[in-house]
Amino acid sequence: MKLLQKHKLNKRIAALSPRLYSIARSWRCSPDLCDDLVQDTLATAFTKVEQLRNEAVLDIWVIRILTNQHRLYLRQHQYMNPLEDDDLIDEVEPFNNIDTDQTVNMVRAAIGLLNSEQCKVLTLVDMENFSYREVAKILDIKTGTVMSRLSRARTRLRQIITELSKPENQLKQKSSSAVKLWRVK
Repeated sequence: MKLLQKHKLNKRIAALSPRLYSIARSWRCSPDLCDDLVQDTLATAFTKVEQLRNEAVLDIWVIRILTNQHRLYLRQHQYMNPLEDDDLIDEVEPFNNIDTDQTVNMVRAAIGLLNSEQCKVLTLVDMENFSYREVAKILDIKTGTVMSRLSRARTRLRQIITELSKPENQLKQKSSSAVKLWRVK
């Protein structure tokens, strides 16, 4: 690979940093973990840029590296991650209308309750606007698997949001905020 071409690719890879961070955050990673994942992803991409066969799929290639870094992190660490109370739902008074910020927080909380694979597919398709085929390449799964996970994720997301939107559940969330929850993956 020519030095000038490699330099251009490295600049394009570095420019993906904010997008990679955003994707990692959407996968429920802490800000510190996002920084680590993005740094490891960029380091891997920079050292293996010569393995890239088609420059047109650079974004997919780098995001696939991020996905692999995330999988590696999950394998290396325990299957229990603490959930912060604030991550579950924003406090909402039962008789007030939900404004835009509260709706966004509720959706984020609901996405946080999806399993990891559903969360990845949902965020890559709906938030990052990748096609099913691109997501299949990024996650190294079949296109049909992407579609079925996405369907289940959207269905589950609707169920969670419906449940969280009920006034009696908002009161329960408010009254049980001292309880520390753990998610078993």
